[in-house]
Amino acid sequence: MPKPVDTSTIADAGAKTTRGPGTGSQSRVIPNIEDIVKKVNNLNLDQDLTEFLVSSLQDLSKLFTAKARDIKAAVRDGIIENFIVPIVDKFAARETSFMATIFDLKAKNVDTDLVFYQAKVRECEITIEGLRAKLQLVSTDLSDAKDELKKTSSALVETAKEVRTLIDQPRPSYTEVLRSSPVALSNAPVISKRDNHVVLLRPVKPSTSEENIKVIENVLTARNSATRISRIGKVSQGGLIIEAPTEADLQALEAEIGCLPKLEERFTVSRPKRRRPQIIILGVDNSVDKDRLLKGLLAKNHFLADSKNHALIDIIFPIKARRSTNWVASVDPGIYKLIFDQPGLYFEFSRLRFDNFFGVKQCHHCKRFGHTTKWCPRKEDTFCTRCGMDHPVDTCKDIICVNCTESNQRFKSGFNVNHGPKDKVNCNSFLRQKDNLIRLTDYGPSPGSSD
Repeated sequence: MPKPVDTSTIADAGAKTTRGPGTGSQSRVIPNIEDIVKKVNNLNLDQDLTEFLVSSLQDLSKLFTAKARDIKAAVRDGIIENFIVPIVDKFAARETSFMATIFDLKAKNVDTDLVFYQAKVRECEITIEGLRAKLQLVSTDLSDAKDELKKTSSALVETAKEVRTLIDQPRPSYTEVLRSSPVALSNAPVISKRDNHVVLLRPVKPSTSEENIKVIENVLTARNSATRISRIGKVSQGGLIIEAPTEADLQALEAEIGCLPKLEERFTVSRPKRRRPQIIILGVDNSVDKDRLLKGLLAKNHFLADSKNHALIDIIFPIKARRSTNWVASVDPGIYKLIFDQPGLYFEFSRLRFDNFFGVKQCHHCKRFGHTTKWCPRKEDTFCTRCGMDHPVDTCKDIICVNCTESNQRFKSGFNVNHGPKDKVNCNSFLRQKDNLIRLTDYGPSPGSSD
C-alpha cells in the first residue's frame, strides 16, 4: 500500500490564494485538487506513481496560486474537470479492473489447489498406513527387547551384589598375597583317576545341601546301614554327591536308597557324567572375542578338529586380566594329552600359553565351597568378609579358614586353619575340592591303559 501524501502543502497554498484577487473562484479550485489528492492516496497504486501524481498536483496548485491574476477561474476549473479528473478516474477504473481480475484468479487457484491438496491427502494417508505397519513391527521388537532386558537385569543385579561384596572385602596383607599367589604354570596333563565311585543325588523339591545331608545321615543311621561311605559332598542347588570306596559299596548304596521310600521320594539318583577337561588360554588380546578366538585356533591348530572338521574345543568364558584376557575352554578328552604335547596354541600371528583350569565353585558371600553367590542358602546372614565366620569384620582378630574349621569339626580332618578361606595354596579344603573335581573329569586314557 503506497504511503499517503500529506495535503497540508496544498491547503497552505489554497489559504494564500484566498487573500488575492479572484478569491471566490480560487476557493472553489483548491478543494477540488485536495479531493483529487485524497482519491489518489486511496488508490492501491505503486508508491512511486502515487508520489509522482501527488507531486504534480501540488505543483499545479502552486501554479494556480502564483498565477491567480493571469489564469482565469474558468480556465482553472476546465483544466481540472477536463484533464486532471479524467486521468485520475482512469487510474481508479484500471485499479478496480485489476482487483477484480486478481479476485477471479484467486478463485480459480482455490479450485486447482483443492484438487492438488486432495491428492496430497491421499498420498499422506498411504504413507501413514505404511508408517503404522512399521511402528507395529518396531513395537514388537521393543516388546521382545523389554523381555530380554528383564531377564538380563536380574543377572546384573546378582553381579552387582558380587561386585559390592568384593569391594567391601578388606585388602589382603603382603603375607596373605604371598600365601594365595597362584602356582606357576605346570604345563603338564592331569592323569585320570579311574577309582572314583560316586553317585549324584538331586532333591525333587527345593532344599539346601545341609538339610539333605542331615536327612541322609539320619535315615542311614536309623536303618543301621552297613554301606560304607567315603564322604558326602555338596553340589549346586541342594544336590549331594556321595562317594563309596568300591563299586560294590556304591551299588549297595544305590539299592538301599531305592528301598527307602523317604529317600526315593526326596531324591533322584544318577551316576554323574564325567566332565570334559578344561584349560585356560593366557594372554589373549582384549579386542579378541569368543568367535574370533575359536576360528583362529582351529585355523592354526588342526588337531583341535576331527576328520569332519567338527571342533573338539569349546570356548566357555573370559577372565579379565590386567592388560589382556584369559579364556577358559573345554576340550575333548581324546585330545587333552595331545594339547599338552604342544609348545603352545597358535593363534593368528602369535603363540598362546595355556594351562589346566580347575573351576572350583566358591561363594563370595559365605566363603563356602560347592555353590556360587547366586545360589547361597544363607544370603540374608552376615559373615565376616575376611574369614567367613559369624562375626562382624571389625571384630575379626585372627584370619582363619571357615572351610577347614568346619571340616575339622565334622570329619576330624586335622586341617591347618591358619589361612584365609580364599587361599588356594595352603587351604586343604580347597585342595580337596580340586581333587574331587579332577576325579569327576575325564582326562582321556591313562598312559599304558588298554581303553
